[in-house]
Amino acid sequence: MLPLPLRKTTNRCQTERRKMSFRNVFQGTFLKDKKSLRDKFQNAEITNGYPMNYDEEHYIDVKTLATAWLPADATTDDLVKKMALIKKAIQRGKFESARQVTATQEDGRPLGRGGKIWQINIADPAVPVAIRIKWFDIMLAVPEQPSLPAVAAANLPVVAPKSLTVPDTLELNGKQERIITARFQLLLMLENRGPGKKVMQAAREIIDAINDCADKRLVNIAKVANDRKGTERGLSLRTLMRWWNTYQKTGRKQNALAPVKGDRMPRNDLVEWLRDYAPGTAEHTALPVCVPSWVPYFLDEYRRPQKPSMQEAWRQISRTMPPDIARPSYDQVRRVMKKVPVVHSEKGRRTGAEYNSLLGYVERDASGFAPMSICQIDGHSFKAYVAHPVTGAHFHPEICGVICMTTKVLAGWSAGLAESNQTVGDAYRHACTVNENKPWGGVPAILEADRGAGNMAKVNSDDYIGLFARIGTTFIPPKRGGNPQGHGAIERSNQTIWIRAAKSLVTCTTKDMDRGARRKVYDRLEADLKEVKKAGKLGMVPKTSDLLMSWPEFLEFLDRVALEYNSTPHKALQKIVASLPDNPDGPAVSRHMSPFECWADYVAQGFEPVHPDDVMLHKLFAPHATVTVKRQKFTLNGNSYHSHELDEYHGQQVVVSYDINNAHTVTVFDADENFICEARWNGNRVHARPVPEVEQATMQRHSRRVKNKEKQLDMMNAELDRKTLEIRPLVMELDQATIDYEAREEQKRQAQLAAPKYFKDEHEFYNDVRERQREGLASAYETQWADDKDASYTGRGHVGLFKSDRYCEGRFKPENKLQPMEKAAGATNTSGL
Repeated sequence: MLPLPLRKTTNRCQTERRKMSFRNVFQGTFLKDKKSLRDKFQNAEITNGYPMNYDEEHYIDVKTLATAWLPADATTDDLVKKMALIKKAIQRGKFESARQVTATQEDGRPLGRGGKIWQINIADPAVPVAIRIKWFDIMLAVPEQPSLPAVAAANLPVVAPKSLTVPDTLELNGKQERIITARFQLLLMLENRGPGKKVMQAAREIIDAINDCADKRLVNIAKVANDRKGTERGLSLRTLMRWWNTYQKTGRKQNALAPVKGDRMPRNDLVEWLRDYAPGTAEHTALPVCVPSWVPYFLDEYRRPQKPSMQEAWRQISRTMPPDIARPSYDQVRRVMKKVPVVHSEKGRRTGAEYNSLLGYVERDASGFAPMSICQIDGHSFKAYVAHPVTGAHFHPEICGVICMTTKVLAGWSAGLAESNQTVGDAYRHACTVNENKPWGGVPAILEADRGAGNMAKVNSDDYIGLFARIGTTFIPPKRGGNPQGHGAIERSNQTIWIRAAKSLVTCTTKDMDRGARRKVYDRLEADLKEVKKAGKLGMVPKTSDLLMSWPEFLEFLDRVALEYNSTPHKALQKIVASLPDNPDGPAVSRHMSPFECWADYVAQGFEPVHPDDVMLHKLFAPHATVTVKRQKFTLNGNSYHSHELDEYHGQQVVVSYDINNAHTVTVFDADENFICEARWNGNRVHARPVPEVEQATMQRHSRRVKNKEKQLDMMNAELDRKTLEIRPLVMELDQATIDYEAREEQKRQAQLAAPKYFKDEHEFYNDVRERQREGLASAYETQWADDKDASYTGRGHVGLFKSDRYCEGRFKPENKLQPMEKAAGATNTSGL
């Protein structure tokens, strides 16, 4: 690889050396015994101002040329590399005068491989001018000229050499890769040029074919390689040779042909800064050079839970940023935010589970465990209206399901009026039940759930008396709430099972249900409920509308939904070749196993679920509670129970097992769960009869709903009271002193009105008359006087009254009073004024 020819230098020292060298050549001063070269250069071609001649005497070998090419302090390795580069250039046809000659050493042995060496004429145009001058100086033995005084380095500009960097493949985008491919195709044509054809000649042919549109394929390649806008743009020879030189200098690496990105703010630098940026530290953060100083202020304003728009955040920072920071335009903000990944731009705008939905997650694989080793339980509000089991009115029931993580089988489920520990416990009981009608299920080894009220209730989750601990299940709730991704399998099954089931009903209320249709259904349900209430049959019919499913029908519907899910192929299970479950007589296809098929496969391998019998199951699933015995009695759920066997346990805590549907009898155990006695209800302090827990839960739910309605009613009454206060007249009772003061003031006002008024002139009197006329206090004579005075200004003749009028007499101040004048017949208006 050869360096490009050096430009003509303007260095004073080199210029003097060049002049002396060629002056000596032409004058023959240092020729000594050699023949003068003046005649040999008389007809030589002049190139760059210097004589050139392909004379036999000027041919040198590759080693000599490489030595002249390298600096004086070059090593042997540098010489070997330079010789190899020169030979490669010879093979590519860079040197026109290159020839191969036979040469031998002094002892007769061949020189070089096969006795042949390469020679190049020093006058070859490919040899740089500086190297040619250096060789002539050596040949003519020109002494080294004294150098000029050194210039202080501090006064010279520091120019860094331009380095050819080859970008990594991972740093290239799609556009750069397409441009590299197009440019490499053009350079590949130069490499595969015909024998004897030089690079420059082949390059000119390619450029002519592109600019003349002789080859459409080359035109399309050049259009991509140019990386320019527009359709009528050709390719220059200089550009093609620049790509060629870059390709050769970088060791024929294609990535060196990549265009430089014109991005002022690289996305990688911005993202790397965003990872370490702490919100609220805009004034102290260290910004990369490419990131504008307003970016942290904008992010702090934009990334808030209120989720302001980009334009609103831009307006806010324009008002609140420090004055020394330049305000960006809205387009600048949009361009920068396009480069910010969503996980960084939404950080702070979303929190908790909503933000976690943007992040990656870990898929848990439970296929290596036996069935029922790990189960998940979760409640779900059914997204459709069904009939209430008591009133028959429409409401949303609560459904709780238990799913096996290994086989994806819905092992158990339950439905209730609302989220409660009873619904969770019944779903868990159903999952543990295994009999002829339900051959799947068993006691879960590990049960995962969220921190819902039903799951975390002490009656279920307590480590000692809790339902899960007594059955033998390890209950693992999450450490923090609001993280549904922690048990995503059961959350996803809610959509697959229960939401899909709700969409099959007319009374569906899912978020993607048409609002118009949902409103019509709701109005129909309300109208039917109103008719039932009007007829007085509320609570006496199984359902208040034909659109609803009664409670028994709803439970049967859930059984069908669960069987359908367990029989449907599940994409989380392995694939098999079999017919579809809904078409058993059909052809065999490659599909996923269904949960039932996966369960049957484990059973065929010898798996047996762990489960108690029905009698033990009923006993184990009875809720337990810890109470304190006092005088052979204790209180449970507001009911008082007594037994004589509790005489020895006064002041001690015992464990009580009870039936949620029967409150007449409870079973008492000691701390080690040894049977003590059966305690009976013997005098309820709250009710006249023992109240079961189910009924108590219903009463508590009723109480909560009544309190909520009472709060709403209080708010409505408060609004009404406020309006009443706004329109209510203010009535105040005054004391006797105030009443006497008001009477005296009124008397003074009436006396002032009755006293005669004195005016400056008739105009002041006129204004007083008009004012009292508006108040309804002016007499008819005063009104006539004012009207006549107005008429006197209109030029309609004398109709007004004069100062000598009997009414005006004595009403003016003494200094303005005039002598009485009798009106003369036919007098004009102006004579009296």
